[in-house]
Amino acid sequence: MGEAEPAARRASASAEVTPRPLWLATIVLGALALVLVGLSVPIGIAARQPFDGLVLAGVLAAALGWLIIRRQPGNRIGLLVGFGALLVFYEDAANYAALDYHLHHGILPLGFPAVLIASELWSAMFLMPPLIIAILLGGGAGQMRGTRIVVQGNGQLVHNPFPAGALGFVLVIAFLAVPAFWVLFVARQVLSWRRATGERRAQLKWLMAGSAAGVIGLAGRFAFQSGMLNTVASRS
Repeated sequence: MGEAEPAARRASASAEVTPRPLWLATIVLGALALVLVGLSVPIGIAARQPFDGLVLAGVLAAALGWLIIRRQPGNRIGLLVGFGALLVFYEDAANYAALDYHLHHGILPLGFPAVLIASELWSAMFLMPPLIIAILLGGGAGQMRGTRIVVQGNGQLVHNPFPAGALGFVLVIAFLAVPAFWVLFVARQVLSWRRATGERRAQLKWLMAGSAAGVIGLAGRFAFQSGMLNTVASRS
């Protein structure tokens, strides 16, 4: 009995300590998300950009992650806070790029990296591995350097050719693999949901509902953006 009690105490202590790094990371990412949301308002107004649902999607994702991490400090789904911050960061960069190159003729600081992020980082929402993101950013920077930068209303380059050669081949394979991974992910979650009970079943239900809402929201965002660009192009 004397040996069992210290073991139980050590297990309890480790259970309390284990979630702490995740909790701290969520707090840092949540603070970053709040700062980025605060910046999005003045940047969007200064750039004369219409309201974009991407910031709202980022806020909702961050709020969901925060609610999860408060109830279950060890649940890694709480890192949705970081994904929400990424969405807002992308939108801030895109609006800043439009502000710089549409209204200030490229003289503002950090305009070049803002265009680079707006043109290439959108893929990070679908391709999370850091190596692929670094390849895209590096390739985009090489294409932009030494050329005249012309951006669209959404802050992306007007002419942003797809990488050629071996790099282009790797990216094509990566993009083709993404839908397959999505299908496998959905199938796995459906099977888990059918086998689960109680709180776990409810968690999977909300996860699937949130994923569906995210896909619908992104599709609507891209459709709205495409319609706006076509309208501007027809007027010009």
